[in-house]
Amino acid sequence: MTLLIIGAIIANHLSELRGGQFVRVAILSVAVRIVVMPVLFLILAKYLPCSLELKRVIIIQGAPKKKRKMSAAGRAKISAAAKARWTKVNAAGKTKL
Repeated sequence: MTLLIIGAIIANHLSELRGGQFVRVAILSVAVRIVVMPVLFLILAKYLPCSLELKRVIIIQGAPKKKRKMSAAGRAKISAAAKARWTKVNAAGKTKL
């Protein structure tokens, strides 16, 4: 429900952005998220008078997120477990889990 409300609010404001302004806002927002915020987090971690643990958390928040990848063996194990589970469910004659 919340996603629908957010989408409706954004749709109302999209009409306010015309042509080049929309592109400028999109590029600027990406630049702020990718460049400005991590630099700001690093500056805060260096100069804030806080514990070492909190500084480490701030640095991790500023770091770019790595895309996690699952190995083929991991996917095969999950697939085999799902097939075994569904075989067991079907053998028991259940229509629902």
